[in-house]
Amino acid sequence: MATAASNSAQDVDEPSYVDYETFLAPDFRPSSFANTLVVATNNPNDSPLDLSTPLSRVLFDAQEVDSHIDQLTTRSAVPLLRYTQQQTSASGRIISELDAQIKSLNDSYRQLEREVVDKHAEADEVRQVALRLWETLRLGQAVARCLQLGRQLEIQHSELASTGKDDYSALVRCSHTILSLREILESRAPGEEGHGLHRVDAIRTLQDQVVNPVERSVRETAERIVRDFAIPANMTFAQGEEARAKMVWAINTLYLLSPTLAVKPDKWTPRLLLQNLETYVRSALQISITSLARSLGQLPTLEKALADVTAKCQNIVSLELILESTKPPPHPLFPGPASPHHKVPSLLQPLLAHLETGSLPSYFWRTMASSLAARVQDIVSRGGVVARTLRTNKGSVGDAIRLAVARGSLPPSAMVDGKTKPKQGNWDRESAVMVGSVVNNLGSGPTPPPTLTCIEWSLYARLTAWLGCFTVSAWCNPARPTPCFTSSIFLFHITSNGSISIIDFFVFPKQAVAMAPNQGLVHLKEYDIKNSNVELIGTDIDHRVKYNSAVTEPAWHEGGVGEEAGLYIWRIEDFQVVPWPRNKYGTFYDGDSFIVLHSFKVGEREGQEHLVHDIFFWLGAHTSQDEAGVAAYKTVELDEFLHGSAVQHREVQQAPSDDFLTLFPRMSIRSGGMASGFRHVEEETPQDITTLLRVFKNPSANGIVVYEVEPTWRSLDNADVFVLDKGDKVWVWQGKDCSPMEKAKAAQVVHDMILAKHAEVEVLAQAESRSRRVVDLLGGDADTPFDFHQPRPIASGTHIHDGDASSRPQRLFRFSDESGRLEFSLVRDGGPISHRDLDSSDVFLLDDAGRAIWVWEGRGASRAEKAKWLHVAQAYARHIQGEDEQAYLTPIAKVVEGNESRAFLKAIEA
Repeated sequence: MATAASNSAQDVDEPSYVDYETFLAPDFRPSSFANTLVVATNNPNDSPLDLSTPLSRVLFDAQEVDSHIDQLTTRSAVPLLRYTQQQTSASGRIISELDAQIKSLNDSYRQLEREVVDKHAEADEVRQVALRLWETLRLGQAVARCLQLGRQLEIQHSELASTGKDDYSALVRCSHTILSLREILESRAPGEEGHGLHRVDAIRTLQDQVVNPVERSVRETAERIVRDFAIPANMTFAQGEEARAKMVWAINTLYLLSPTLAVKPDKWTPRLLLQNLETYVRSALQISITSLARSLGQLPTLEKALADVTAKCQNIVSLELILESTKPPPHPLFPGPASPHHKVPSLLQPLLAHLETGSLPSYFWRTMASSLAARVQDIVSRGGVVARTLRTNKGSVGDAIRLAVARGSLPPSAMVDGKTKPKQGNWDRESAVMVGSVVNNLGSGPTPPPTLTCIEWSLYARLTAWLGCFTVSAWCNPARPTPCFTSSIFLFHITSNGSISIIDFFVFPKQAVAMAPNQGLVHLKEYDIKNSNVELIGTDIDHRVKYNSAVTEPAWHEGGVGEEAGLYIWRIEDFQVVPWPRNKYGTFYDGDSFIVLHSFKVGEREGQEHLVHDIFFWLGAHTSQDEAGVAAYKTVELDEFLHGSAVQHREVQQAPSDDFLTLFPRMSIRSGGMASGFRHVEEETPQDITTLLRVFKNPSANGIVVYEVEPTWRSLDNADVFVLDKGDKVWVWQGKDCSPMEKAKAAQVVHDMILAKHAEVEVLAQAESRSRRVVDLLGGDADTPFDFHQPRPIASGTHIHDGDASSRPQRLFRFSDESGRLEFSLVRDGGPISHRDLDSSDVFLLDDAGRAIWVWEGRGASRAEKAKWLHVAQAYARHIQGEDEQAYLTPIAKVVEGNESRAFLKAIEA
C-alpha cells in the first residue's frame, strides 16, 4: 500500500502542460483568459480574427486534464480497493470476537438474574411485607392502647356519679387518661406512636363519641366547682375540708387540661386554670361592686351589702389559702426537670403573676375601690336626697367599710384548724383605699390646695382615693400659675412623709362649677391615628367596656357568627356592638368605628373545608377616641370568641388594605356618624344640605368607591365623576379623563339616590360648556380654572410606597420578655426573611418595606407579649415617622402561628 501511494505521488509531481497556477489564481476569470488567448494569437490590426488557434489551445488543455484524471483514477483505484478489503476483513474478525463476548455477557446476566436479581426482588417483597406488617402491628397496638384508654376513661368518668356521693378525685384520673390519649393522638410524625391513627375510623369515633365529650364534661365539672366555690360562715371545719378537697381536685384538673400543643415547657402556663380563677375573682368583684354601689344609694341596705362583700372576699381568701397549699401536680407531658413549674412551690404564684398583684384580697379591695370612686362621684354629681344622706353619714359609712375590709380579709372559720392560729395580715392600706374611694369623693376630707376649683378638686379626690388618703402638700412648678386637674395627665412625687407634690401638669380650660361627667361636653377628643393608644388598656373606657361585657356579648351569637361563611359588620354605638343593616354593607361614616368579620372556607376538597376568619376594625377619620378603643377591644374579644385563630387588621379610612377593599364591590364613605359616649350628634339631617360625592375606581380592586367630599369646586378632579345633590336636583359632572366604568358606576349611584325621592337628574361632561354650571354651584366664578386636580381622598395602604425608591427595606423585630422584661429588638434588617427567622415562643413584628406592618404571634408567646401587640405596632409606626411621614397609614395586621394568611406568607417568602 505504501508503494502504491509513492507511485501515485510521483505521477502527480510529473511536469504538466496545463498551467495550473493560472487556473488556480484567485482572480481567474474565464472571459479574461479567453481574451488573453485571442490577443496572443492574433494581430490587433487584422480585421478578421482567427479563433482556431485559441480554441485548439483550450481543447488541448482539456484533453491534457482528462488524461491526467484518467491516470490518477486508474493507478489509485487498485491500492484503495485492496486497502478497503483488508479493513473489511479486520472488521469482520472484530465483530466475530464481539459476538462471542456479548453472548458470554448475556449468559452471565441470565445466570445473575436467576441467582441474584430474582431473589433480591423476592427479598424486597418480603421486606415490604414485613415493614407493612410492622406498621400494621404498631398501628394495631396504638389503636388497642387508645381503645383501652378510652374504655378506662369511660369507667373513670362513670365514677364521678356512680355512688350516692360524687367522687371528685375521678376528675384527676380522667385528666391523666385524657392526657395519655392526647399524647398519642398528637404524635403524628412518621415513626411516632400516633402516626396514621387519624385515618382509623375507630379512633375517629373514639374521639368524637368518647374522648371529646368526656373531656368537655370533666372540664365543665371542674369549672362549675370553681365557679360555685364558697365557704359560708356557718360551714363546719369538716365541711370546709370537703370543700377544700373538691376545689383542689378541680384546680388540678384544670391545670392538667390546659393546652400544651406546640408550646415549650419553659413558656407553658396553665391557661385554662388561670382563666377560670380570674373569671371567679372578677365575677366576685362584679357582684360586690354592683351590690355595694346600689347600697350606697340606699343606706339601709348597706349592712347587708357589706356582709355579702365580706363573704365574697372571704371566699377569695379561702381560694388563696387553697392555692398556697396546693403544689402543681406532675404533668405527664412535661416529665422531670422539663416540668414548667417544678420549682414553683404552689399554684398561687402563677395566678398572682397573671393578675399582676401580690395578694388576692389586696387585688379584690383595690380593684373594687377604683370602680367605686367613679360611682360615688356619679351619686354626688346627681345630688338630691341620696347624695345628702350619704354625705351626712359618711363617718359611719367609712367605719362600716373599714370593718368589712378587716373581716373580709380574714379566712373563714371553716378554713382554719382550731389548733392553728390564722395568719394575720396588715390591711390598713386596703382599708384606707376603700374608705377613701367613698368618703373622699363626698366633697370633703383632705384639705385641697386653695387654688383648686371645684372640678379640679373632683379629680384631686380621685387621686387621693387611688393612693389611699394621701394629701397634696405643694405645687412644685411656680412657672405655671394655676394647676388644673381637668386633664388626667400629670406628674407627681410622693414625699417621705407620704404627701404628694404635684410637679407638672397639662392645662385645659378651667370650669367655674363642678359638673356631672356628661354635662357640658359636646365633642369627644377625636382619635389621633398617629399618636393614640388604641387599645386603651387600663383606662376608664377599658373598665367600662369590661363592665358591659360581663355578660356574654350578644352580637357574637347572632346570624351564625363563627359557624357560617359570610360577611358580618357591626358599628360601635354608645360602647355597644350593634349589627349594621345588611342593606348598608359597604357604607361607612367618617365619624364612626366599625368591626368587619369575613369568614370563608378553605380546604383541599369538598367535605374537608374549615372556616378561617379575618377581623377588621375600621376607624373613620373623625371617629372619637372612645369608639376607636371599643372597636379595638371588641376585636380582641371577637377573636377570643373565634378561639384565637383569626387574623386581626387595623384599617384606617385614608389607606385601607387590599384585603379590606376587595370585600366591597362598592364602598361608600359618608360624612357624619353616630352619637357616642359624651358626644351628642343630631341624627336628623337637613333636607337642603348640599352633598358632593366623588366616584372613582377602587385603588386595588375592581370595585368602586363613593366618597363624600367638601362641596366646593376645589374638590373636583379631571379623572373622576362627581355627583352633586342639591335636594331637588342631582347633577352628574364627568371629568374629561374619567373611565367608562366610573361613568357607569356613577349612573348606578344616582339611580339608587333618586329611588327614595323624586329629583331631576342632569349629566354633564367636563368638555361641555354647560358643565360650568356645576362649578358655579360649588362656589366657582369666572376666574376659576377649567382644569381640576385634587388627589383622591383614599389610597390602598399596601400601595402607598409602590414605585418609591426611598421606601424602607424589610425589617424583622422580636418582642420578648425572656430576659424578665419586655424588650423590642431588631432580628433582621433587609431581606430575605423566612419562617426560619421566627420562634414560637415570642411575638415578631415584620415591616414589609412599608407595604404593611405584620405582627406574628407564636403559640408559646407569653401573656404580656400577646397583650401588647397593637401597642407595639403603633409605637413602631410612630417611631419611623421621621423616616417615612406616611408610616401611620401603613396597614397593621396580626396573625397567629398556624393560621397565617396568604398575604403574610407572601410577605415572608418575597
